[in-house]
Amino acid sequence: MANSNKKIKFQREYYRLRMDSASMEAYRMLQTNVEFYGFDKKLQVIELTSALQGEGKSTTVSNLALAFAQSNKRVLVIDLDLRKPVQHKIFNVSSTTGVTTVLTGKSRLEDAIKPTDRDNLYLLPCGIRPPNPTELLRSDSMNQLIDFLKTKYDVIIIDSPPALALTDAAIISNYADAVILVVSAGVADYNSIELSIKNLTMVNANLIGVVMNNIKTKRGGRYSYRYKYNYYY
Repeated sequence: MANSNKKIKFQREYYRLRMDSASMEAYRMLQTNVEFYGFDKKLQVIELTSALQGEGKSTTVSNLALAFAQSNKRVLVIDLDLRKPVQHKIFNVSSTTGVTTVLTGKSRLEDAIKPTDRDNLYLLPCGIRPPNPTELLRSDSMNQLIDFLKTKYDVIIIDSPPALALTDAAIISNYADAVILVVSAGVADYNSIELSIKNLTMVNANLIGVVMNNIKTKRGGRYSYRYKYNYYY
């Protein structure tokens, strides 16, 4: 029962951000910034990563996807954090089929892609967590899967593992037209952020900006935490 309550609380925390008009407006501003950056080039596949765990990366993925979907684009979220996937929890769908089961031939793609409760927004969850995530990400099958999905969706947003601890984010950047680094105030230090950027630029990732969130602001003599977005090109 305790685990069930924890799961419900986890889901409500993410949906609270979506239903809050001020927070949703911030995500729309982020969407607009991405679209303006790519006005003369096609940014169809967008990877979001972070320096460390717990920086709001997955929250940003789901809400940015919702912002794109609300602009009448057909959007797919792909959870490629094959070690600690959470998108299926955010959208409250099953993860028994997903990327890993499609790549290993254990399920069909059409069965693995899940509709969400929002128009134009779909999710391809991680699936069963594999023993060899890096090898799956490097595979020709992954490359072919991304290429096929690009023919079906207007925007594909990838939830990637943190860039500092693993090579996975750098590998995934090969499939992405743009990479965004999500940074949470008070979580990652300057050196972690700098090293993450270095790891991505070393593999020629198209790092278009940094999202700074969870900034501490003072209102009426009290401190509160809010999501704010800043881009640094």
